[in-house]
Amino acid sequence: MSDAFAHSTMHTNNYYLNVEYLLDQTIAEGLGRNGIIETLEDIAADLQEGEFELQTSIL
Repeated sequence: MSDAFAHSTMHTNNYYLNVEYLLDQTIAEGLGRNGIIETLEDIAADLQEGEFELQTSIL
């Protein structure tokens, strides 16, 4: 994991807002528990691939 980010630097304000936004969208679409789990798995995969937006808002 030499390419991994330091965990503390990943949790920016925009990171939290982006995660919250994606979860809110999942809930609003009525996707339930499984949808929330899938959204969190997608976020995790995007983080591992360096594709999840940490510095700017996705809203």
